[in-house]
Amino acid sequence: SVLMYYGEEYMESDLMQEMGTSPELGTNPNAMKEFAEEAGFKAEIKEGLTLEDLEKAVAADIPVTVAIQA
Repeated sequence: SVLMYYGEEYMESDLMQEMGTSPELGTNPNAMKEFAEEAGFKAEIKEGLTLEDLEKAVAADIPVTVAIQA
């Protein structure tokens, strides 16, 4: 996870409870952003990024979480 990338270890069940994750809806991106900011991290929600945008972020050592609706 992105948190582990920065050396922060959390139990998945604790994160799910903290962010209001449900089996039906998953985790709201805004809840993820709010949790990250409260933990002292910079977080952004972006939409409409291209594969090139993601490649640039990864190349710059910026961890990325991608929400994909299949």
